[in-house]
Amino acid sequence: MGAAATRAGTGGASPSWRVIAKFPDATIDNVAAVTAGDAWASGVADAAGPVGKQQPLILHWDGKSWKRVSIPAAAAKAWAAAGLTGSVVAASSSTNVWVIGARHYARLTRRGWVLGSLPGASTSRTSMTLALSAEALSTTNVWVFGVTLHNGSDALQPFAEEYNGHSWLARPVPGKGAIAAVSPLAHHSLLALVGSETYLGLTTSTPEVVRWNGNRWLPIAVQPHVAPTGFEDLTAMAVSAGHVWLVGNRQTGSSVFQLFAMELGHSAWKTTNLTDGTISGQDIDQGTLVPDGQGGLWALVVGRTSGSLISRLWHRTGGGTWTGPVKSELDKSGAALQGLAAVPGTESVWGTGFDTLSPFDGVIAVTGSVPH
Repeated sequence: MGAAATRAGTGGASPSWRVIAKFPDATIDNVAAVTAGDAWASGVADAAGPVGKQQPLILHWDGKSWKRVSIPAAAAKAWAAAGLTGSVVAASSSTNVWVIGARHYARLTRRGWVLGSLPGASTSRTSMTLALSAEALSTTNVWVFGVTLHNGSDALQPFAEEYNGHSWLARPVPGKGAIAAVSPLAHHSLLALVGSETYLGLTTSTPEVVRWNGNRWLPIAVQPHVAPTGFEDLTAMAVSAGHVWLVGNRQTGSSVFQLFAMELGHSAWKTTNLTDGTISGQDIDQGTLVPDGQGGLWALVVGRTSGSLISRLWHRTGGGTWTGPVKSELDKSGAALQGLAAVPGTESVWGTGFDTLSPFDGVIAVTGSVPH
């Protein structure tokens, strides 16, 4: 793989980020944007309280402001018991919203919230399956992705189920490892990045990209290659301006990680090291990659150092230049982002997380004009 250095800046060429909403005593884990006037976020309320007493937090953007979604007390108690605190959220409309936990879900329909179980995500004496992400493309095309761990083995098996409007269907995914990222394509097709080297500290095989063709998952023709030493990890994927992108990190020393991006060309992947993308003294937990609406990308990398969560942003312009770590209002406010979502049809991106200066204030940030 060829490597090309990029010019990093202080973020002056990139759009600014700013916090536009705070929710006390909460953390906000992730966000899904349906339109400029419809977005959803999920997290944990009563974040300062004992884990067993915390409650799910659901937020809705109606085009004017972010507001808490009222959850009946009995439903909130059932959600918490089902492990729906800190869950992922997916939505295709204001009446097709899914909150996915490790093995359960809550679905918002025209009749209200419905709690259910994911049939393939279960725990037994020999294995455990966990749902980690979701995509809601329509009311008859909802996906949940995750990983199956087998007791006594380091082998991880990718997990995917599809809801067709009536029932859940198992959709076997080739490869080994957790499904680290998913990117929807046109005509209800999807790409999935299989194989997360650092997930739960367990080693997996070389990551690969697979595509859903409407009937089954198949590996794409040109696969990314990482170092055979096992010290490279791909954690995020996105499609922007028709190009497939991956972001990952490689360990270059004791607790030193170099961030890089990969772009799929006509017959090969091109690797670009992110200048000033070296992170020291941290464990890289995850990455998120989303289009910026201008032919470019936003990359979020989340890591931990001395028990503290740190997030950093990089921006790739439509002209092809990566800049970062991007300096913004978030640095002054102490906001650590954990999730991103591009707003369809706009140049805006939502970010969710919490304020590290007031550790239990959930924050919602945005770059670009506030969507309406």
